Amino acid sequence: MDIKELRTWILEELDQNLRLLTAISAFRFKQEVLPHERIRVLKLHHHYLLRMLNRLDNPLKPGEAGTIAQAMDTMAEAIEHYRVELLEALPDNGEGVAELFNDPAWDHHSREMMDSFAPDDVLMEEQQEKQRMEGRTLPAEADLRLCLQGLPGHWLRVIHKNVSPRHSDDLGKARFIAGITAALEDEENLGRILAGLTDQQTDLLLRLAGSDGYGPLGDIRQRFGDDDMDGYYWDIHPPRTTMGSLRALGLLYVGVLAGGDRQVVMIPAVLRAYIARGMLPNNVVRFPGR
Repeated sequence: MDIKELRTWILEELDQNLRLLTAISAFRFKQEVLPHERIRVLKLHHHYLLRMLNRLDNPLKPGEAGTIAQAMDTMAEAIEHYRVELLEALPDNGEGVAELFNDPAWDHHSREMMDSFAPDDVLMEEQQEKQRMEGRTLPAEADLRLCLQGLPGHWLRVIHKNVSPRHSDDLGKARFIAGITAALEDEENLGRILAGLTDQQTDLLLRLAGSDGYGPLGDIRQRFGDDDMDGYYWDIHPPRTTMGSLRALGLLYVGVLAGGDRQVVMIPAVLRAYIARGMLPNNVVRFPGR
């Protein structure tokens, strides 16, 4: 099994866990009738899968993919067994939950589902990882490579897929960074990416480009929406918010501005010039006086 197939396998198992737990949450059972111990075990498996995905994207030693594949062989059957046990332990043998879980028309990734029903403790690990990553220091004139070097491997893979005409899932971190840099510093390619943005995305970029390329994270979230629900594992939950979707294109980065403690949203220095030169559509909102 190659790395791409292994990643797909882990992501599928993670998504099935989240789908089941979200389906259970959607029924709003009384706490006293829930099989808490079985739910806890499934969540532990979920967290273990997340750690394996992180190890696969950021290997500590050669041959780690083989070790992870062996671990998946061992635990895949057990995870399915725990899902079945959990359903059977629910009220009415989980028939309503099973029907929702197996309904192909039900989108458990929809904003309504994520806002209302997603179990917070399952997503907590993702949020903690994201917050740690967003605490890194960024100089005011950070270049694109520096911004990319602080990102986890699976984020780089998603960005590369979104912006590079020559994407491959099997590139290493250094090659992902080189490919993203080449794609975003190619003016023609960047122009195509910018032309496909929504008005909200365009407005956000223009406001930052007109403010030295960065702005306070709190102000950006207040004006354009919070990106907390985008999570950390973009392969599982692709960013849906205005800011998150721009981050997944490699156009925005979050960190602490060097020389202080202020958390900011930043466009890499080299991209600010492209945006300021009017590569975006002419019908978007511009800064006052610009």
